[in-house]
Amino acid sequence: MKSNKILYTLFFVILRGSCLSGDSLDRYMLGENVFSYEGYTIERKTTEEKGVFYGSIKLLKGSALIREFPKARAGTKENIKNVSAFGLANILKKEGKKELVIKSCPTPGVKKYFYWVYTLEPELRLIFATEKWQTGFVLGMDDIDNDNVKELLQTNLAFDSFERCTHVTSAIFDIYFKYDPARGEYFPANHLYKQMVGNDFWTKEPLNNKDRAGVHLGSILKTLLPLAYSGQEKEAWNYYDNDYALVDKATMKEKIKLRMQADPAYKYIQTAVTSERK
Repeated sequence: MKSNKILYTLFFVILRGSCLSGDSLDRYMLGENVFSYEGYTIERKTTEEKGVFYGSIKLLKGSALIREFPKARAGTKENIKNVSAFGLANILKKEGKKELVIKSCPTPGVKKYFYWVYTLEPELRLIFATEKWQTGFVLGMDDIDNDNVKELLQTNLAFDSFERCTHVTSAIFDIYFKYDPARGEYFPANHLYKQMVGNDFWTKEPLNNKDRAGVHLGSILKTLLPLAYSGQEKEAWNYYDNDYALVDKATMKEKIKLRMQADPAYKYIQTAVTSERK
C-alpha cells in the first residue's frame, strides 16, 4: 500500500510539472530537418560523439546565419526529434502568418526544455525565451482572455529540490506569460490570472521523521508559492505562519524569500503588483 502511494505521488507531481492547461507547443513541431518559411530557413543537424547524439538548430535568412541554438543531447538518434525541434504555430493571432518556435534540451537529466518564440512580421523578433525566466519543461499556450492572442505557460523551477525537498516533493507550478504589444514581448502575469493560479490550497502533508525528503516543507510551498506569485503575498505568508510546523520556521521563511527574490519571474510580478497598487 505504501509503495502504491509513493508511485501515485510521483505520477501526480510529474503531471503538475508539465503544462496541463492549454495546448502544448510540442504538437506543432515539424519532423523535417530543413524547412523554409517567409524567407527564413531552419536547419537541424544531428551529430554523434562516443555514442551520444546531439541535435543542433540554425536559423538563417538566405545564407546569413541569424542564430545557432544550444545543442540538445539524446541517448538515441531517433529521440533527437523530441529534444531538438522546431515548428510553427498561431500564437499572436488566430490565423495568418505563424510564429516560429524552437526547442532544445541541453540538460537531458532533468528535461529542462528551452524554447525560443519568434514573430516573423513585421520583422523577425524574439518574443519569448525560456532562458530569460529560468522556467522549464514543456511550453504550453492558452487563450485565457479570449482575445485571439495566446498566453504562454511554462513550469517554474526556482524551488525544484529546494533545501531538503527532492524533485518529487518540490513545489512545481506554472508561470503564465502575457504578451505586451507595446514592448513586443511576453512577461510573467500570474497576478493577472488569479482565477487560474494562486487559489489552490494543497493538502498539508503531516510531519514525518525530521521531515524526510521535505514532504512537509514541499506541501507548504505548493500552496504558498502560487499565492505569492499571483500577488497574494499577505494570504501566502499568513498560511505559512499558521501551517508550517517545524522549529526552523523563521530561518526557513528567510530562505524562501531569498530564493523568490533571486527568481526573475517573481521579481517581475512583484514589481508589476507594486506599480499597480500605487
